Amino acid sequence: MKALWLNPVATGSTSLDSTVNPHDVEQIAHAHILSKQGFSNYLHEPFIHSVKHSSFRPRILSHELRDFSADIAILSISPFINDYCKFRYWEERERGTARSKTLDAVCNFLDKHEGNVFIFMNDPRLDFQKIFLGERKKLHPLHPHIDRAKLIVADTLFLHESLKPRAILSEYWKHVSVGPILNFDNRQDFFCVYPGLKSQKKPRVQQVKDWFGAYPNCYTVGEITVEGIPSLSNYSKVPLSTVLDLTARSTTSLITGEPKHTWLTPRVIQSLCQGTICSIHPDFPGKHWFPEEILRDQVFSKADDFDRSLLTEKIYNRQVEFALSLKQP
Repeated sequence: MKALWLNPVATGSTSLDSTVNPHDVEQIAHAHILSKQGFSNYLHEPFIHSVKHSSFRPRILSHELRDFSADIAILSISPFINDYCKFRYWEERERGTARSKTLDAVCNFLDKHEGNVFIFMNDPRLDFQKIFLGERKKLHPLHPHIDRAKLIVADTLFLHESLKPRAILSEYWKHVSVGPILNFDNRQDFFCVYPGLKSQKKPRVQQVKDWFGAYPNCYTVGEITVEGIPSLSNYSKVPLSTVLDLTARSTTSLITGEPKHTWLTPRVIQSLCQGTICSIHPDFPGKHWFPEEILRDQVFSKADDFDRSLLTEKIYNRQVEFALSLKQP
């Protein structure tokens, strides 16, 4: 059986390779589940860039889609797909650009595809759901396929009621790679470094700001802006390897998330195994997944409350054992 990951627009695509896109960790995890179910994963790549060349094999280029068939197709799309289809696509099609030809190739493939079509929603915030609920002034051939697609989600709590019947639950997050498990060496170059994208919602930013307070040696990394907290990357994007390195060099790693993140995100799972002791925010909605003994010891309302007696190999090994237990059938 074949599963094809489709990229309608190269600028909002998946690579199934975290060295190219650090946020592909969820898609890679779901691809692992599909492999265990007997599927061979194929990646459609619109372009092959010399500096962004996915290591994933096998790859299918856009011109090869016409002669390719798969049992299931998984669309990788981002919230701006509606605007692209309404405006930029028609302009680019008139000019005969490669991007418009890519989208045409994807639509032609889906027109003849008889298997299920899915959309992988690894972070389905409200702006993502506008793909399905937003106004469409000029219908594009991709929209009927978006409308028939089933939605792969970790939970349905945050979904609009009209979308819940289309949801397919996947515990892909339990299969996120933890990477190399570091030894606990109690490095404390920083107290805590919080990584984040530019598009963080106000509740999470406020949560991070309140938790750090005026505690010394705290930083952010990535595009996230938190008032009063300096950035180690000058508010620029950083690769996953940098995030993990800074986590390993911190006294603690803050575990928190969006108000409706009721599962454990990749950042949470990976930080459990990076050589540092985690602090769980009391308002983190996914904290119910943790064992009671971890919740008893490692939930802190603010940085000032962190208990340094936890900085031991025993406590760290407990975290690692929990992270690895998620992968058990």
